[in-house]
Amino acid sequence: RLHAVPQRPVALGAVLDDQQLVLAGAITKEEARVHPQRNIITRAMGVSPVVDVDLFERTWSAGDILVICSDGLHGAVEEEDMISVLSSNRSLESMCELLVQLALDNGGTDNITVILIRLEEGDVK
Repeated sequence: RLHAVPQRPVALGAVLDDQQLVLAGAITKEEARVHPQRNIITRAMGVSPVVDVDLFERTWSAGDILVICSDGLHGAVEEEDMISVLSSNRSLESMCELLVQLALDNGGTDNITVILIRLEEGDVK
């Protein structure tokens, strides 16, 4: 999963979502959390010689955060809880640790992986 989180988030902006059923409107975001095919990967490297790649161009502002996470985090932590953590004044490391702990506390059993990248003021060109 890949999310773009503005400096003052009100919702997670899904940049990449392998749940094509949600994107196609076949099921709702809420149904996707419990859908029997929720963890099926629709695209993966090494499966075939050609891979369809989604490319997105987004505007970044200082303070925005890019979240790269596995289903272990995405499936175990509610969006509101992720927003609460990501909008705190914590360090990126502290936010990662807290998100993983929330997933574990919520019974997460899948691989729980999270990477956070924040655009700093000096990085803006």
